[in-house]
Amino acid sequence: MGQLAYHAGNAAEGAVARHYCAKGLEIVAKRWRAARADGGGEIDLIARNGTQIIFIEVKKSHSHAQAAQMLGARQMARIARSAAVFLAASPPGRTPRRGLMWPWSTVLAALKSLKTPMPPEIAS
Repeated sequence: MGQLAYHAGNAAEGAVARHYCAKGLEIVAKRWRAARADGGGEIDLIARNGTQIIFIEVKKSHSHAQAAQMLGARQMARIARSAAVFLAASPPGRTPRRGLMWPWSTVLAALKSLKTPMPPEIAS
């Protein structure tokens, strides 16, 4: 990944994190990565909303449809494996296990610009 893409990704993830924090969610992890032996996938943001854990994949795009097209089956599978590792590794009490969305949700966060994230769209 080039420097420009890296910094643009950081900026987009920061904008989405601020959006969720403003909505009252707690960001519990940024760019969380499972060990290579566990599938090695990265999750851009992990948020907590009461008893829900939300795994967020940020795609900078002009629409949710375009963002969804950028997310392939292999990447979704890596995110799912990483989410399972995160939940299994979380200490009891730190991350709620009861009342979670089954078993996780990926939020496609489309951004028209870094200042104005579009409302999130949840994809299972």
